[in-house]
Amino acid sequence: MNQGDDYSYQSNTAGYLPNSKITLYRNGVLIWGTEPSPATPVLNVNVSYQNQNKDTVGNTISTYLAINNTGNLPVNYSDLTVRYWFTADGTQSLNDYIDYSKMGSANINGAFVQLSPVVNLADHYFELSFSPGAGTLYPLSTSGNIQYRLAKSDWSNFNEANDYSYAPKDVMKANPHITVYDKGNLIYGTEPAGTGAGSLADASLPKFINMTEPTNAPTLSLYPNPLIGPSFSVKLTAALSNTQINVKIRNTYGKEMQSNRIYAIGDILNVSLSGSYQPGIYFVQLNNLPSIRMLINP
Repeated sequence: MNQGDDYSYQSNTAGYLPNSKITLYRNGVLIWGTEPSPATPVLNVNVSYQNQNKDTVGNTISTYLAINNTGNLPVNYSDLTVRYWFTADGTQSLNDYIDYSKMGSANINGAFVQLSPVVNLADHYFELSFSPGAGTLYPLSTSGNIQYRLAKSDWSNFNEANDYSYAPKDVMKANPHITVYDKGNLIYGTEPAGTGAGSLADASLPKFINMTEPTNAPTLSLYPNPLIGPSFSVKLTAALSNTQINVKIRNTYGKEMQSNRIYAIGDILNVSLSGSYQPGIYFVQLNNLPSIRMLINP
C-alpha cells in the first residue's frame, strides 16, 4: 500500500503527536478530529499495453493489457468492454486465445466485429468482455495482465504496421488507441477516424454483426418474449410449415450461442435453449431470414 495518498497518514517518527486527521467518535458522533471532505465521484479507467511481437509481420497479434482504475468509484468488470482495432489482412476466419488472466481466463470472452464501412487503419476490432464472475475493479487497482493472441484459421501473417491499436512497446504503457466502454459508453481512448454515428463501431449502438431486425414482419412471431423459461416457440409462415429449419441464436456481440436444425410441427417451431444464457438481448435467425429480437429476463 502507498500511504502517501492516505488521508490519515502523517510522517512522524519522533513519538506520539496529535493527528487531527484521525477522528474519534462517541456513540457514533464525531467528538474530535476532522473528517475528509467528500470527493467528487470520478470514474477514471485506462489501459496499459505491451506488444509481445518484435516485428510487425507475424502470424499472431500477441498483446498484454491491463485495465487500471485510477478514479474513486468501483466498476463491475461485467459492465466494461475493451476494443483492440486492427486490419485482418485477408478474409480468413479469426480465432482468439486467452492465455492468462489474474481473474481467470474463463471469466473473459473475446469476439471479433467486422466493420462496415471500414475505418482508418481498421476493418475489425477484437472486443474483450467479462462475465459477472470477474468481480469488481476497485479504485486505485488494476486487472493485472490479460494475455491474449489473435490468429487466422490458416495461420497466415498479419501486418501490424497498418493496425490502429498497434504500438511498438516492449514495456507496459498507456495506449489510448485501445478503447474502453462502460455499459457501451466510451470512457477511455480514441476510436479511429470514421467511426461516426451509424457505423458498427459507434459505442452508442447495439453491436450487431450481419444481423437485421424486421421492421414490419407480422408473419413471424416469437413467444413468449421476454423469455422466462428454457424454451420458446415461433409462429411460422406457410412456406416454413412442416420443414427442417436452421436456427441460429446470437448475442449482441454477434457471437453464436447455438445452432440447430429443427423440424417444424405444422406452423409452430419449438426451440430449447442449450448452454448458459445470461439475461439480456439475443437474436434468433431462421434460415436466412431477418433476425428476431428475443429478451431473456433475469
